[in-house]
Amino acid sequence: PVCAVGVAAGLLLSVVVWASCTSGTTSREDRDKTAALFLQLSETMSLPGQGPATVVSLSDLADDFPEVDPSHFCDTKASMATEELIIQKFALSDDWERQCEHLEDKPFGTTEYAHRNWCWAWMKHEASHWKYAHGEWSWWETQQRLAAKGLAPEPETERIEPLRRSSLCERPTLGGSTPYREEDLAVATKWVSANVAIYVLNLDTESDRLERMKKQLSEMGLLETMVRVSGVSLADPGSLKAAKAEGIVANSFIMNETQFEAYEQGMGGILGTVGCAAAHFRGIRTAAEVAADAAAAAAAEAAAKTAAAAAKAQEIAEAEAAAVAAEVTNSNGNSISNSNSKEAGKDKGSDREAQQKEKEKENKQEEGKEENVEEGDGKGQETRDGKARRMTGQEEQQGQEAGSKPLALILEDDLILETDFSIRLYRLLAEVPCDWEVISLKSSNPFGTCISQHIMRVEPDVNEPAERCRYGVNLGSFGMLYKVDRLEKVSNQLFDKVWSNQPHCLEVDVALASISDKVSYYAVPSIQHPGFFNEGDFGSMRWTLNQQQSSETH
Repeated sequence: PVCAVGVAAGLLLSVVVWASCTSGTTSREDRDKTAALFLQLSETMSLPGQGPATVVSLSDLADDFPEVDPSHFCDTKASMATEELIIQKFALSDDWERQCEHLEDKPFGTTEYAHRNWCWAWMKHEASHWKYAHGEWSWWETQQRLAAKGLAPEPETERIEPLRRSSLCERPTLGGSTPYREEDLAVATKWVSANVAIYVLNLDTESDRLERMKKQLSEMGLLETMVRVSGVSLADPGSLKAAKAEGIVANSFIMNETQFEAYEQGMGGILGTVGCAAAHFRGIRTAAEVAADAAAAAAAEAAAKTAAAAAKAQEIAEAEAAAVAAEVTNSNGNSISNSNSKEAGKDKGSDREAQQKEKEKENKQEEGKEENVEEGDGKGQETRDGKARRMTGQEEQQGQEAGSKPLALILEDDLILETDFSIRLYRLLAEVPCDWEVISLKSSNPFGTCISQHIMRVEPDVNEPAERCRYGVNLGSFGMLYKVDRLEKVSNQLFDKVWSNQPHCLEVDVALASISDKVSYYAVPSIQHPGFFNEGDFGSMRWTLNQQQSSETH
């Protein structure tokens, strides 16, 4: 039935669009009629348990192009989801809680621990593996499919609900392109160029990936916003030691012990995973350093302007003092008969003397500020020298330009970006709450709460133990958007979690989801297809290195 309705919807929409196109123009009234017809049909298309689909007027989408708050990069009217954060544990009946704990059939590659909910383990396993062959499915559909095998309760009677308010954002059609005008695209592209620095993680050996990414960004008018960050491969001897020295891997991280624990938990090799995590931290650190350099340069420029203004004021004060001295000299040679004039002269001289002292005091204060700025520049220079080992020539120049931008987007290099990427990003930030610190632009196995049509608030899955990093939800670190002014706080917390010698925490997306009660983390559900991007056809270097390590070890 769902397929039949989907075909009917496609036919209806095609007919309406064809009718609109043949007229040569599409008026607001025509678009509203199209939206109304589609809304009527959509009410019969909703998935079980999700309620009717929400359809926005096409005229609203095209004509009422959203505005992003320039100081917050968000929807200032949206409620702060963090303030309402609810840590949810599944509430199953006693009967199903026992059944889920004692299922005999268990997903391949999973390991046991006390009181594990195997129904939930099956749901995550099914959702992760089914998508590669059949595309993304909703949690409802996943549970329904497992219920038919006796591996989960029927969702109609006892629902396992990882994503609350799922009817709002757990819909494939929400990832499709929406109407926009050429001027909208120009506005969005200009906005992204001015506010978002794009850092692409790329191994030195993978030039083909880099060239494809540069070509995509060039066609979108975003190439000037890109900074390449060298990826991290731990296949070479001494590479882990070098990564620790650089500060992108914690000195407390013990590779052998963590690898042993990973085998115990059925994970296999972790060499590629560790390198991927280190590369993300290099990207985060590069973004932070570039921003710090830009701030130092701006401070130095402001200090120079202040010093120039102070010097000019000093020059004026000295000229005025000289004029007063000359006047006094002339008055000494003349007879002054009026005592009131004398007193007036004294008052005038006193006022000028007081002004002179005030100017000298201000100048001393400015000199102190200049000394502080110069000391800061020295520290900044050390940072720049360190960064220059990874960024040279044009990349370093682009990095300097990126530093003044308030948002940092870290992309992995094997992505196929949608051509309206700028429009999507601009619109997303027009609906996300202002407390956001990190946004994943594509996250599978979503766990949390839908906040708006395209965004969810990520929450830690307390149904899984903390020592396993609450693994299995909110997967995907392909495109991570950060607020630069929150980078230090987020990076410190994430760094401690990733390098805690817990093997599942080595995956940046998993670690970040596990601390989402401390970090304001949002995500775009990957069921929204195609969304911002799709994975390319180059294959996963992380997976390849992990497999090589596993085969060599065993």
